[in-house]
Amino acid sequence: MRTEPRAKPQKPAEWLRAGELPEALAGFEREPPPRNRLPVRALSGPIAAFDQLADPRRAAGRRHRLDGVLATAAVGVLAGGRTLADLAAIAAELSQPQLRALRAWLNPTTKRREPPSESTFQRVLSACGPPPRVLQRHHRAGDRLCHHQPLR
Repeated sequence: MRTEPRAKPQKPAEWLRAGELPEALAGFEREPPPRNRLPVRALSGPIAAFDQLADPRRAAGRRHRLDGVLATAAVGVLAGGRTLADLAAIAAELSQPQLRALRAWLNPTTKRREPPSESTFQRVLSACGPPPRVLQRHHRAGDRLCHHQPLR
């Protein structure tokens, strides 16, 4: 009994390199978060807003400053991020001068600033609890100002 030779199945790496995913996987693809194009001088405002907060985390094992993580999260939200993964992706796209302005952690081995990861955002935002009413009012005002035109 003779059978037709099977077509060689594509490898997942080939799917990812292709312009589009196969139809069966297309539903799993999502749009990347918008890019942040804020000039470095504009980043001092978010830092100043969070500079006076006491850090609720234990000192042991802490790399990222609280004000830096919160300011980076604020920049990510203003850039259009809606999830922790979006915040981490936007933070990963920041330049070294932007990360320096946001007081990101300086890796002593590589001498480069490293943005907070998704898990860092989750731990810090969970530890801080709900935002005070003053910040909630500013957030709502920011939503009205930036809702239709997020910074890109």
